[in-house]
Amino acid sequence: MRVNAFYWLLRGYVKIALLFFYRRWQISGKENIPKNAAVIFVANHQNAFQDALVVTCGIADAPWFLTRANVFGSAFARWLFNQFHMMPVYRFRDGMKGLRNNEASMRLSADILNKRWAILLFGEGDQNMQWALRSMQKGFARIAWMVQQENNWKLPLYIVPVGLHYDHYYNFRSRMLVNYGKAIPIDESYSTLDERKFLLEITDTVRAALKPLMLDIPVENYQPIEQAVKNQRVKRNMVEQLALDQQLADNWNTNPVTVKPKSKKYLLLALTFPLHVYTWVNNFIPYFIIHRFLDKKVSREFRGSVKFGMGMVLAPVFYLIQGGVVQAIVHDWRITLAYLITVPFLSVWSVDIWKKATASR
Repeated sequence: MRVNAFYWLLRGYVKIALLFFYRRWQISGKENIPKNAAVIFVANHQNAFQDALVVTCGIADAPWFLTRANVFGSAFARWLFNQFHMMPVYRFRDGMKGLRNNEASMRLSADILNKRWAILLFGEGDQNMQWALRSMQKGFARIAWMVQQENNWKLPLYIVPVGLHYDHYYNFRSRMLVNYGKAIPIDESYSTLDERKFLLEITDTVRAALKPLMLDIPVENYQPIEQAVKNQRVKRNMVEQLALDQQLADNWNTNPVTVKPKSKKYLLLALTFPLHVYTWVNNFIPYFIIHRFLDKKVSREFRGSVKFGMGMVLAPVFYLIQGGVVQAIVHDWRITLAYLITVPFLSVWSVDIWKKATASR
């Protein structure tokens, strides 16, 4: 796929920022992504734009993805998001005119797939910050039907389910897993079905394939299971962590458990207290600006995405400004360079130690 240089530069920077933002950003199952074929990635949707970033920045492909239409409000926004490979998708709340505009996005999606490129959709339609899989929308199945009807079922087309599992949806230095499942071929075996049966069968098949790739807590016991998951021990490997969390949720009806919060390591906090003070002083201004803006302007479901976006801009800017202050004081470029190199890594290390000492995920 031909992609503009701006996209690659931005994606490279976002990828570096993700490695700083997450304590562990783990990708599993990339071997399940077909080569030289059209691919529809279908993921669960829990964390606004962050879901798209962790998927698209973690693979070699540069997939296009469908995004809620209300962020495309201006000509500049439409141009900018188009550079990021984002296409608008309209919902019932956007009115009938908006829904008619979906035909253009579906047409563009079909054209992308006809070139054996990839698109990313979120099967649930909108997001919900819960460890649960909701009912699936049929948009991805309609696109698959359209493309194969145009190609007489000869296009090598696959749907790849993608499970996303976050320890926390917006905390800095939390952990997350991108879990690619087995590719589902959309081939001539479906050609005898009418459109309605095809949509139902594909939607049900993909939903069933997504469930093992993520944490799906039953609605009736959601709160006690959620709390138990938050309290249970931390596995370094996120695939193992997901399996442990799934086991707790799956066995709840027959074996409800009380998981006590992990004990805090106050000695570790005391020994590393100077480090925390140092990093707090060096990060106070961007931290204050970001959290002030989040508390006043941003709804909870966008908190993680906005926090990440503001952080990847403000933190480097203020580090450079503070580096200039250091240089003005010490007049030694070597000390200034050492400051600029060590501050981001010490900041990350400080938060990691804090999480370990306070037993938080």
